[in-house]
Order: sequence, then structure tokens, then C-alpha cells
Amino acid sequence: MKIAWFTPFYPESAIGQVSKLVCEELQKSTEVHVFASEQNETIPSSVQVIKFSPLTFDTRQLARYDHVVYNMGNYARNHKDIWEVMQRHPGILLLHDQIMQNFFHQITMMPEFGGSPITGEDEYLNIMR
Repeated sequence: MKIAWFTPFYPESAIGQVSKLVCEELQKSTEVHVFASEQNETIPSSVQVIKFSPLTFDTRQLARYDHVVYNMGNYARNHKDIWEVMQRHPGILLLHDQIMQNFFHQITMMPEFGGSPITGEDEYLNIMR
């Protein structure tokens, strides 16, 4: 079996630290590749880390995997790159926050995450519906 595991994977990320533990354990019985945003340094790990940018990432390569896992949380700085790939390729979604509305608010209405304070509210409401 082969797993693609998308996660924030930088040293200060709690979900990155959890992902390291999970992926290193999974690696004992299956092939696991961690996909991490190219904009951050990564956690040292025995699991192969593949850096990606959603702007240039070719999702066709994910067809080589039996499972694609997306770790999502409610902070756009950590999860927007994962979200953008997830919109183009199906997979297993792991939510590590109970409420995602902050993430959707950030990506639709906050300029630093690509949102627009002028037009973002309509997009936010559509996502929330």
C-alpha cells in the first residue's frame, strides 16, 4: 500500500508533530510520503517529505497512491495549500479542529490569504451553505 499524507510539517506545528508519529508508525507496514508546503522548513523524519506548491502541483501524480490523506485545520496559513490541492483531487479528510469557519473566513475575506474584504462575504456564505 502507498499513502500520500498532506499536512503542515514544520517544527512548530502540533499537527505536524502528530503526523510525524503517525506516518513513522504507518511506514513500518506501508509506503508513506508526507507532502508539505514548500514555504516552510520541515520536521526531521524517517518518512520521505515531498515539498509542494499548489500553483504548480500536478495532482495526476496522486493516482500512484492507494490513499491520499488531507490533514485540515482552521488556520489558513497552515492549511490553505493543502485545501487548494484537495479541491482538485479527492481523498480522505482528517479534521483536527471541530469548527472550520475561521479557515473559510480567512481564505475568502482576508487579503493575506487570498481573500477579499469586499467580495469575500458572498464566497464565504456559499462555502458555509
